[in-house]
Amino acid sequence: MPVKQSRYALKTERVYRPCRLGAQPRRADGARRVVVGQDRALEALAFGLDMASNGYNIFCVGPKGVGRTSLTLEYVRSAARAKPAPDDWCFVFNFEMPHQPYAIPFAAGQGRMFERDARRMAQTIKKGVLKAFHDDAYAVQAQRIERDYDRRKEAYFSYLEKKIATPEVGLVRLPTGVSVAPRKAGAALASEQFNALPKAERKRMLAALHAAQEALAAAVRKMPAFDALQQAELEQMNKRIVSDILDRAAAPVRKAYGAIAGVEDYLSGARAAVLNHIALLAPGEWDDAGAGRLNDLWSRLLARLFVAHAPQDGAPVVHVNHPTLSNLLGKVERTQANGSLIADFSMIRPGALHLANGGYLVIEARDFLDNAAAWNALKRCLFAHQIKMETGVEDNSIFGAVAQDPLPIPLDVKVVLIGELDWYHRLAEKDDEFAELFKVQSWFAPHMPRTPAGERAYAHILRRFAREAGLRPLSREALERTIEHAARLAGHQDRLTTYVAHVQDVLREADAVAAGRRGARIEARDIAAVFDSRRRRVGAIQDDLLSSIKAGVVSICTRGRVVGQANALVVHNYSNFSFGRPNRVTCQIRLGRGNMVDIEREVALGGPLHAKGVLILSAFLAGRYTQNAPLALDASLALEQSYNEIDGDSASLAELCCLLSAIGGIPLNQGIALTGSVNQLGEVQAVGAVADKIEGYFDVCRTQGLAGCPGVVIPAATARQLMLAARVRDAIRQGKFAVYAVRTIDEAMEVLGGLKRAEMDKKVAARLARMARDAKEFGLFK
Repeated sequence: MPVKQSRYALKTERVYRPCRLGAQPRRADGARRVVVGQDRALEALAFGLDMASNGYNIFCVGPKGVGRTSLTLEYVRSAARAKPAPDDWCFVFNFEMPHQPYAIPFAAGQGRMFERDARRMAQTIKKGVLKAFHDDAYAVQAQRIERDYDRRKEAYFSYLEKKIATPEVGLVRLPTGVSVAPRKAGAALASEQFNALPKAERKRMLAALHAAQEALAAAVRKMPAFDALQQAELEQMNKRIVSDILDRAAAPVRKAYGAIAGVEDYLSGARAAVLNHIALLAPGEWDDAGAGRLNDLWSRLLARLFVAHAPQDGAPVVHVNHPTLSNLLGKVERTQANGSLIADFSMIRPGALHLANGGYLVIEARDFLDNAAAWNALKRCLFAHQIKMETGVEDNSIFGAVAQDPLPIPLDVKVVLIGELDWYHRLAEKDDEFAELFKVQSWFAPHMPRTPAGERAYAHILRRFAREAGLRPLSREALERTIEHAARLAGHQDRLTTYVAHVQDVLREADAVAAGRRGARIEARDIAAVFDSRRRRVGAIQDDLLSSIKAGVVSICTRGRVVGQANALVVHNYSNFSFGRPNRVTCQIRLGRGNMVDIEREVALGGPLHAKGVLILSAFLAGRYTQNAPLALDASLALEQSYNEIDGDSASLAELCCLLSAIGGIPLNQGIALTGSVNQLGEVQAVGAVADKIEGYFDVCRTQGLAGCPGVVIPAATARQLMLAARVRDAIRQGKFAVYAVRTIDEAMEVLGGLKRAEMDKKVAARLARMARDAKEFGLFK
């Protein structure tokens, strides 16, 4: 039937919907950013962000490339700017539990000031102590105490000498204390002089010495501990000096921050620690160990800014691509010294939860599937409303590491996970508590309605992208061609793809084309050149196939009429390229018991969906033609020259046409290929990638010549999916190619076989009746 006479042939305007923008108002650079196509997702996102109740965290679901991350971050950052900046956090040394430093909250911007003031306080104490202990006034005071106790010692010695000394015994001062010594005529005797005395005199003198020694021992036991008293008085003086320095140094910190919980504990602990180390601070010499302890003391007086926020920045938004345990909870770094791993509160590093505390944490969900430790840690923090670092068992390290176990920090954060639908289901199945924590789902759609307002908004987005990316401005025609391409990517005339990254790549490449011709802006011809260039770059596989078909290596007939043979259309998909191609379908029938042999299935090349399509064919035949008689035929169906696994039922329309053709002896037009599935009632159902299939078949027909006006039969339900390439539209306009939209097998057979349903049914029913009689005669159904 000529194309012009077929009521099923689509006119050119039905296989492509052009874009007509008209005059476009220009927005200023600072105008509100337009987001289109994701109203449902942003509405759910807004709901989740506004819900302060526990568990209303958000999972943004959608395929990669539709802006699920960029739009989510943009929206969350916008919401964050309206919120106040959260607290800063500073870690300080825990003087009561040295291995458990704790953090003190400060108003945004105040943490850095506290860190500075704590450093000034420590420097003031250090300088004040060193100056006080090396000052002349301190030396005078220390010498006064020393002279006072020297006088006391001298007075007590005089007292002892008067009490114990006799003409034969005197007191002598030794480096180790006081002792008794023999004397004669008021002079002490040396050992030689003593040994030269008469024996009786020596004996008498020894008795006197013994008595004096006992008296001295008794007196020494009652003697005041002058050295200890002197040291105690000196320490009391040191303590007064240091206390005064501590009070003066801490006064500004106490005045500025004393009302903040934790600051007074820090100041009290610092004061006690310094006073406990007076022995190291006082003048004198100490070994390396003492010097190290003193350095540790000064470092413990400091505060370490852990998390800081600018008051004007609003709430923080932290985006995590790789959610590991340390990335989320932070870590305590260590350094090696003297063969040991040393860690202190200054080596605590924040994690994403600390940085996002008081704001929003946006996480790519994929890595949680393989990182149970990180996922479980996030859950614990969200349930407990606090961040507890998991520092591990460092005490058992063979290097003798000093353990640090920071005390928890209160947590107030909204978590937004981003991922594909499969990740959402896998997390939900993997963990029963997932749904309890993530009660809000924000669904990002792969396409948006193509309305006039939507086209205008899309054009604004494209212009904005070109401006921000530094590309040349876009002409109105270039915008229209790009929007038409967005509809083609969406696979529907009434939709636009939200895979904006793909469209942006087109503009980048078009800008390069415009630059090559030294154009001032991107024109429609530059957009067209991009599509042509892409086809050339990635079309090698398709070109090889076309060459094989032209050379007859792959048997495809696009002319004449043949019984039991048709061209079904399939699609080859590669990472960045897909194209349609015809696959010859043949059918052979014979007398039998109603068996439908799917050759692809029999050799394990056909999948379950393909097998389902074949089984539906026998159900259709039985339901229409043999309700009151047995189906007395066997049929075999095959996709010729198909050597790979196949699945799907998009070839079932072609297979049913072949089957009816073989039964009724109806020759089919080989120039018209088919795609579509059928149900048991003979209704043609929609299939995917229709545009790729049509264009692929057109390229095949073009290599063999377009004589006879070849074409493609498609399901009528897919007609609105068509955004065909210009080369195909031109051929349709010129009457050299056709696209037929059908709703039933009868309409398809009318296009391919040229027979109305009544004529076709008559031929098929007559043949089946003859086969039934033959089967009865041969006794096939006994």
